[in-house]
Amino acid sequence: MTRLILPLALAVLTAVLPAGADPVIRFQGEARMGVTHDGGAADRTAPYGLFRLDTHGFTTTDNGLRIGAQVRMQADPGRAGQLNAPRFYVSTGRTPPPPTRY
Repeated sequence: MTRLILPLALAVLTAVLPAGADPVIRFQGEARMGVTHDGGAADRTAPYGLFRLDTHGFTTTDNGLRIGAQVRMQADPGRAGQLNAPRFYVSTGRTPPPPTRY
């Protein structure tokens, strides 16, 4: 699944970016790592982790339209990385990119 992230992100971005425009591609992410401890009768200690990568690409056309897309990949221990559905947008003016949801 992780081998598909970059090709999928590039395919999504090239589908929405007009020819001749200078695209902006941002990679943003976070990772958490830790240990949880249950002091009950079982007295267990278990690792905890999370990895999240957001890929956001956009461009601005000559007439001021901003066209972009965002894809998120998230992986937890014991589970393969999963891609969220890509989000596409078109906006006018100097508006900021869509907010990142956590």
